[in-house]
Amino acid sequence: MSADRDVLVAQRDLAVLDERTLADAPRTGRSGRGLARVIGVVGPPLLTVALFIGLFESIHRIELFHPLLWPSPFSVVETMWNQAFTEHMWANLWITVQEALWGFLFGSVTGFVFGVGIALSRRFAQALYPYVVLVQSMPRIALAPVFAALFGFGMVSKVITAFAVCFFPVLINTIVGLKSVDEDQVSLMRSLCASRFQVFVRLRFPSSLPLLFAGLRTSMTLAFIGAVVGELTAGQSGMGELIDQAAMQVRMPAVFGYIMWLALTSLAFFLLLGAIGKRVAFWAESGADSITASGARPRSTLGA
Repeated sequence: MSADRDVLVAQRDLAVLDERTLADAPRTGRSGRGLARVIGVVGPPLLTVALFIGLFESIHRIELFHPLLWPSPFSVVETMWNQAFTEHMWANLWITVQEALWGFLFGSVTGFVFGVGIALSRRFAQALYPYVVLVQSMPRIALAPVFAALFGFGMVSKVITAFAVCFFPVLINTIVGLKSVDEDQVSLMRSLCASRFQVFVRLRFPSSLPLLFAGLRTSMTLAFIGAVVGELTAGQSGMGELIDQAAMQVRMPAVFGYIMWLALTSLAFFLLLGAIGKRVAFWAESGADSITASGARPRSTLGA
């Protein structure tokens, strides 16, 4: 009897252990999948940074360029750390940010307004679009000295340079976004007696938001490029002026440090616009997830 009882007790203990194992399995699987997702998102950028730093250091060690002209990435990082505690650098970075943001604001608003006019008005498009293409084919960065001669060496010429380079991505993306609406949906709204304004507000404009934010993100990075080019051409302050002074003194770690601070600032605004775009045009993000999961493009109710 005692042997049978011991067997029953052992079987009961095994059953309890199996239940606990089955209960813990989903949580273990979820945590494993979550860790794999984090590694999949963070891993590739970190690997790219590591490869870039390794390449940078290799060029420095083999002296492909003179060590005075191509510093070690570790010396650049040390210089950036020192620059972070200088008020002079932050003051000039703020000047460049203001120039880029004002140029981005004017360029984006103007590009959107002209894009709406070209996309929705045939006469407006016939009158203006050929000249838009002509100006687009010009190297607008080369106009920076012209803007400096016309508007002086202050902030205005840099803002106009930033405006010139960030105007067209918003213009082109607005035109493409407004014209990519499903015409069947437009016909349906018109059959319900919707006005052109109602079609624009409730269908065309929401459908164009994903492409519009893509153009805005591109324009933001170009605005910083335009502002810095303006400062390098005819600057009295700003990050472009700091880069020019450091280059003239052959302080290459400082040059690369200023460039990295500019890149990080531009990247921050780029990511900020991307986050705003995901919140505003949330259906585009969910549609992209559906495409990735199923391999088929879902039919959007907004007619993207």
